[in-house]
Amino acid sequence: MKGSENNDPYEIKDGKVVTRTNNHGGILGGLSSGMPIVFRAAMKPTPSIAKEQDSVDLEKMEPAGLQVRGRHDPCIVPRAVPCMEAAAAIALCDMLLEYNLLTGACETGTCETGADKDSKGLSGYRREIDAIDAEIAGLLEKRFDVVKDIASYKEQKGLPVMDEAREEEKISKLDCLCRRETAEYVAGAMREIMAQSRRFHSRKSSSAPDYGLLGRKLGHSFSPQTHRVTGGYDFGLFEREPEQLDEFFAEGSFKGLSVTMPYKKDVMA
Repeated sequence: MKGSENNDPYEIKDGKVVTRTNNHGGILGGLSSGMPIVFRAAMKPTPSIAKEQDSVDLEKMEPAGLQVRGRHDPCIVPRAVPCMEAAAAIALCDMLLEYNLLTGACETGTCETGADKDSKGLSGYRREIDAIDAEIAGLLEKRFDVVKDIASYKEQKGLPVMDEAREEEKISKLDCLCRRETAEYVAGAMREIMAQSRRFHSRKSSSAPDYGLLGRKLGHSFSPQTHRVTGGYDFGLFEREPEQLDEFFAEGSFKGLSVTMPYKKDVMA
């Protein structure tokens, strides 16, 4: 299109500024224009198919046939639609919460759009601090998630929890990352973060996760990471052989399960 064809003319409707068309899909320059937000998505065909395909043998470095066996999901498009809708809803909700935090609209509990937009004065500075603290809290949670992974790795390798040289090296680098007037205080905050990370690192889980995925071979699953990020709780992988199912269900040491092949029918009983 030409710009003259794609641009949306503005007009006044019911006392509000709107666009006559919505070619921009509700977003201009990364900001909502107030018009309905529209986005489109396309799904590529499922690559894992039963039909034999041309590939290569990496050990012999020669052409080879490839035939994927096992489970296939040729009809992923209908399943993808609610996933995309849910992802869009989460993104919009996240933006709304951020907006309310930055504008101070939730200070009175009303959360009315546009409340107290004045950024000057003490309330404005407090809103700025609140936004920064929210960002810090989110980053700390991400840090503790990585600490959890490190704890698991060190436990498997039999490595000690404490690494003083590593911590002092990180502290020493702060002089290059911070202004002279703040370096001392940032270093103090970092030492406290490291201390809390060690506490989190060394904690012992009293029981198996309350939630998890039940299946036979689950090494490929990213479910624990997905549930941890989106839900903020531990999600385990319950790998069981068919002869172990009765004992697993009899114990009932879980609150909820996702179930994958080959136990989808077994779990119904």
